[in-house]
Amino acid sequence: MKGTMTEQILSAHLVDGDLQPGGQILVRVDQVLLQDVFAPQIMAQFESMGLARVRVPLAAAYCDHEVYQFSHENTDDHRYLRDVCRKYGLYWSAPGYGICHQVHAERFGAPGTLLVDSDSHTTQGGGLGAFATGMGGQDVLQALVSGGVRLRVPEV
Repeated sequence: MKGTMTEQILSAHLVDGDLQPGGQILVRVDQVLLQDVFAPQIMAQFESMGLARVRVPLAAAYCDHEVYQFSHENTDDHRYLRDVCRKYGLYWSAPGYGICHQVHAERFGAPGTLLVDSDSHTTQGGGLGAFATGMGGQDVLQALVSGGVRLRVPEV
């Protein structure tokens, strides 16, 4: 197959649209990474929809951003995330297990996959041959609910 690695991955995951730089496409998502800053809100919205499972092959929630315990709020969020991960089929990484992007890369990183997350460091997955991008919380929720996201084709 011709084209850059990015073009090949997007082409393999393309559901709708034209792979022209700047254009909008709908792609199938392989992996969703959630971290504890945005995950409680995203999962609360997911839970309110009444779905039985997430609709991506792999989703994981990591507690690594809000590990300082000055009050009960972070602990409450972490317990909530643990419980919704069990209920909806996400992998769970408890506080102290490591930095989300590094742990995710070590456990699940794979060339040719498409990964989204609500964090700017998500692009680290490109070093493993994946198309990995940060998105807003609503976009990440869309991936969990539908298995796909809309995104703008990057210039390569």
